[in-house]
Parts: sequence; structure tokens; C-alpha cells
Amino acid sequence: MNSALPKGIYLHVISWCAYFVLLLFWFAIPFTYETAAWHAGRMLIIHIIIFYINTRVLLPLLIQRNSWGYYLLGITLLMIVVYYIFTVTNQFLPINRLEGVQMRVPRTFRSSRWIVQNMSLSFGVLFFSALQFLMDESRKRKDMDAQRIQEKLVTEMKLLRSQINPHFLFNALNNLYAMAISHQEKTPDLILKLSEMLRYVLYESNTDLVPAEKEWEYILNFVQLQELKFEDEVNLRVEGEIDPGSQIAPMILLPFVENAFKHSHIEDDGNGWIEISLKIQHGMLDFKVSNSNPGKLISKDNEGGIGMINVKKRLELLYPDCHKLIIEKPEGKFRIHLHIDLP
Repeated sequence: MNSALPKGIYLHVISWCAYFVLLLFWFAIPFTYETAAWHAGRMLIIHIIIFYINTRVLLPLLIQRNSWGYYLLGITLLMIVVYYIFTVTNQFLPINRLEGVQMRVPRTFRSSRWIVQNMSLSFGVLFFSALQFLMDESRKRKDMDAQRIQEKLVTEMKLLRSQINPHFLFNALNNLYAMAISHQEKTPDLILKLSEMLRYVLYESNTDLVPAEKEWEYILNFVQLQELKFEDEVNLRVEGEIDPGSQIAPMILLPFVENAFKHSHIEDDGNGWIEISLKIQHGMLDFKVSNSNPGKLISKDNEGGIGMINVKKRLELLYPDCHKLIIEKPEGKFRIHLHIDLP
């Protein structure tokens, strides 16, 4: 037996076996078990034919052509064939076995009442097969939608890795160039940090999970390079506490930091401020970002990472039922609090 068979096949086999047992007990009421096995076997074969013709042929044809006429015609022909099979086989199936003498089904069992009972059960199988088909189609659509969302997010991540926010990179290189001309001592260190960021985004974050320390180091380097744009000291506080060995999805925290620098106007408004805090302890992540939000239009770049909406989608896919994102917008402020129960 091929162990690679889909689980659905085993489920169908088990379900039909259970159904045969039920039929066997049902027919065993008026008949002996040996005779009941003949009737249950016939009924099982007929119902298997009805089930799979409906789910594999008629219902897919209905969806493909969107024509109830073809479907009803197919159902009518199918049930006529089933009725004919019942009528013919009833003349040959035994009703009992006594001392080696096989008795045929009497006229009462060939009557319309007996046929109607069998046909009613067949219509029940027809209805159940349609219900099963609709459930399978609904599940397939959900799986396809989830797959499309996943593929979209993968594409967005690849785009993010390839671009690394070009405007941020452009500003950082310009600032480093200005520092190099003025021979500032920290220029080589900042160039090294930018190089580490490029290496992390392009090569080290191509996995489902990355060390949390690496992700935090990337954020710290990002913040330090952002500070190059500020001529004066700004109100910026960053703190982190991470258990060794912790892992998180790559680039899941940065968009919140990008959003803070974008909307706080910290470099243009003397009252602007940003607070960033990350704690990962005992498998629980708490990430908080707060910033000023003056709510006035200040000319600046519009680059903001992959966006808050896409981050929410990624969190729903990567950490379903184990994360909580709180976004608050009190007057003059913007706060996010992200909690994740890490695997």
C-alpha cells in the first residue's frame, strides 16, 4: 500500500466501511445476517456510485457550465438508472437461507413501497454528497485565498529586501558622504553598520525565523543612521532586553519603527519624540513604540516600509491566535503595543 496516499482517501474508506456496518444492522432487522450482508453490499455499491458520480462529475459540471438544466438532467438519469438497478436486483437477492435452500424476495419486497424506501435512502446519499462537495469547495477556496495572501506577502518581502527603502538608503549615503568629507571619526563605524544592515536584509533574513538579537541589531542600526539627519539632539529613547536564543519572523518589527520616524516629525518639530521598547522573555515578546503625532502636514518623504496594513496581514499569517496588536491614537500621540507568544 502506498503510504503517500492522501489522508482524504483513508477517511473515505473508513466512512464507507462504517456506513456498510450501519446498513448491515439495518437489514439484519428483517433478515438473517447472511442475507442482510447481500442487501447491505448491494446498497453500498449503489450509494458509492451515486456519491462519486455526483461529486466528481455532475456537481463539477454544474460549476463549470453554470447550468442547472444539465445538472438536473444528470440527476434524473442517474436516479432512473438506480431505480432500474433496484427493480432488477430485487428479483434475485435472497430473503433468507434455510437448510441450503435459497428463497427469493417475495412480491411484497418487490412492491413500490420497498422501492420507495430504497430510493429515499439513495436521495439522502445524493443530498449528503452535495453537502460534502460544497464543504470541500469552501475549504479549497479558503486554502487558495490563504495561499494567494501568502504568495503576495512573500513577494512583498522579496521586494522589501531588494529595495531596503531606497529613500532611507539614499539619505544615509549622503550623510555618510558628508561625514567622510569632514573626516569625522565615527564615519567608518557607521559605514560598517550600513553594510551590516545590507547583509542582513539581503542574505540573513531569507528564512522563516531569525535570531531576535539580529533583528534588534538591525533596528538599532536603522535608528542610529536615522539620527544622522538630525542636526540637534532629539528626544529619542530606545531600550531592549532579549533572552538569548529567541527567534522571530524577519522584518516584522521594523515597519512600526519606520512609521514612528515618518509621523513623529522628530527632526522638524522641536517637540517631537519617539520611544521604542522591546522585551523578549520566557517565550513572550512585548514590543512598544510611541511617538508624537502633531497631525500637521510637513513636507518629507512618503516611504514607509511595507505599511501597517501588510504588517497586520503578516502577523495574522505568521502568528495566528498567538499575537495581540493594540494601536492607540490619543491626541498628539501614536502608540502601538505588540504582544506575541513565540513558538
